[in-house]
Amino acid sequence: MPHSSSADSLFDKAAKAGASDVHIAVSMPVLFRINGELVPQGKSSNTRAKTEQFIKSVVGTENYKKFEAERELDASYGTKSGVRLRINCHFERGNPGVAARIIPTDIPGLEDIGLQELEYLCDYTDVYRSYRVWKVHIDGSNASAHCRAQRRKHHYARRSD
Repeated sequence: MPHSSSADSLFDKAAKAGASDVHIAVSMPVLFRINGELVPQGKSSNTRAKTEQFIKSVVGTENYKKFEAERELDASYGTKSGVRLRINCHFERGNPGVAARIIPTDIPGLEDIGLQELEYLCDYTDVYRSYRVWKVHIDGSNASAHCRAQRRKHHYARRSD
């Protein structure tokens, strides 16, 4: 994926502000979703040309051609500072737009999300070289996904040691 200093700057600013999403649409200012509220970033509205240029800088020329042909494109983006995003480029009312979701770096524990009563679903077992594996007794639940996320978190922490 290409890197754009303006995109990096915008996405880094959003992450520092605690935004979960960044929305870019023609005739609107850039919007950050912070605690569920859309917060305008400045007063100037985006033009079609500015929005198209931003999308090109994020997805690259080849993917932009695909976006124009299919009228929608899903991509990923990472800033040089480590902020990671899932990007959806789309057309709305004939104009291009972007919805970008910031991927959180902190994985909350079961207690943090109010699901401590599901702790019994996970079996914490030390295995090879103290890697922790969570055995999930019920597949397909949110707890299962959470346990996988916690396992990845532990794995990443071990790799950086």
